[in-house]
Amino acid sequence: MNMLKRFVVKKNEHGLLLNDGDFEAILEPGQYKRFDWQGRLTLKTCPQDSPLHDYPLERYLRQHEPALVEQYFLTLDMAENEVGLRFEDGQLKELLAADSRRLHWKGQTRQSLTRIDLAQGRRLDAELLARLNKPGIAGMDNVLLVTVPTFSVGVLRIDGVVVDLLQAGQHGFWRCGAQVVVDTVDTRRPVSDVNVRELLARGMDQHLVCMDLSEHEVGLRFEDGKLVEVLPPDSRRAYWKDQARHELQRLDLTHGQCLDAELVTRLNRPGIAGMDHVLLALVPAFHVGVLKIDGVVVGLLEPGQHGYWRCGSQVAVEMVDTRLQALEVSGQEILTRDKVNLRLSLVANWRYTDVLGAHGQMSKPVEHLYRELQFGLRAAVGTRTLDELLENKQLIDDCVTEHLQAQLPGSGLEVGSLGLRDIILPGEMKTLLAQVVEAEKAAQANVIRRREETQATRSLLNTAKVMEGNPTALRLKELETLERVAERIDRISVFGGLDQVLNGMVSLKAG
Repeated sequence: MNMLKRFVVKKNEHGLLLNDGDFEAILEPGQYKRFDWQGRLTLKTCPQDSPLHDYPLERYLRQHEPALVEQYFLTLDMAENEVGLRFEDGQLKELLAADSRRLHWKGQTRQSLTRIDLAQGRRLDAELLARLNKPGIAGMDNVLLVTVPTFSVGVLRIDGVVVDLLQAGQHGFWRCGAQVVVDTVDTRRPVSDVNVRELLARGMDQHLVCMDLSEHEVGLRFEDGKLVEVLPPDSRRAYWKDQARHELQRLDLTHGQCLDAELVTRLNRPGIAGMDHVLLALVPAFHVGVLKIDGVVVGLLEPGQHGYWRCGSQVAVEMVDTRLQALEVSGQEILTRDKVNLRLSLVANWRYTDVLGAHGQMSKPVEHLYRELQFGLRAAVGTRTLDELLENKQLIDDCVTEHLQAQLPGSGLEVGSLGLRDIILPGEMKTLLAQVVEAEKAAQANVIRRREETQATRSLLNTAKVMEGNPTALRLKELETLERVAERIDRISVFGGLDQVLNGMVSLKAG
């Protein structure tokens, strides 16, 4: 039985010889033979230039084999407020967390450790930040790297507390033992209320321009002399000083809600924020604007540009055309007195005589006029028969006009003229009326035909009486007859002269 056991440790490795799992020795690269008649020896190999991952063995070596630890390991023990940078041949290879303990095998590379005290601050210096931008460095979860874009600042919070503002560029911080967060904020936008309170509480008001307005004030915010935003009453805003020169113009709402012409011109330019707090109304030519504040009509606006503050009130302007307008009432189905369903359309030309009076009495004057036209049309049609309506269409126009003359005085509306445009009968009624018209026309045609036949007979009788006592007239009639016959015959052969032809025709006619 072979009681010698052979062990091999490769190059760039260290060997840990264990006896029933207990530490026996550290073996350098090479071949070894050990007497092991009970088979208790085992070999555990570890790469050089790597940490010892066996924590129980690490603890044993520290306590019982300090000389071996000094010979074979680089001791990497970090204090509670200390982090480490491990280098191999001058190259940064690993970031060591605070309050960590490590035994690292010594190998063929030259290893070194740099300690950093967190009590001096968590910010990484520029040199270390440049080193960390290279790939292949272990332990990067121990740092926070952040890039703040242009036109932004970074709000640095450690354990939820704002501690600093970061300018545009790259920054790095140690995370060990704390929660480190950087919020990127666009400096071209106002600071949120939460950030304002935190920044002011940390004494960073030198970076901010605060704008507070009372409940009766509105504000015009300028950047480098240009109007960029309208601020509502009872608001609080803060802006970053570094990006522009900020100015605030305060306007007192107790002096009225109407904007002056100069301010209206300024606000008509594009790109101004907060325009939902302003109402700009352009009243066209031949129109007036009905101004309503909180639903109450307060006045009329002449053609032109107008502006009003909306803050705290509901302001609206309704455009009204003062010219003559057409209103069509179409598709009205109405029963006549004899129960015939008609479909009618009416057109009325109307205008305002008193715009303010009309809107003061009615919320929607045009709809009121439409309804009155409907009522007048129904009254005119519903009280008359179909025959009455068809005989005199003007009757409907007169009745509707009479109805409006009784209803519209004092309403601020005036109807200049109106007329019935269409009367559409049901399909069956169209057929019946067509038959009636056809019968009437047939009877009229029969009467005319009989009258013409009587007149023709009388004319023939008179002609016969004239020819009976006048041979010359008879001769002329014969010539007229010959002319008509000749018109229908292409060729005529005459034998015996013209007298023979005429005598023959007379004989033929007599027979």
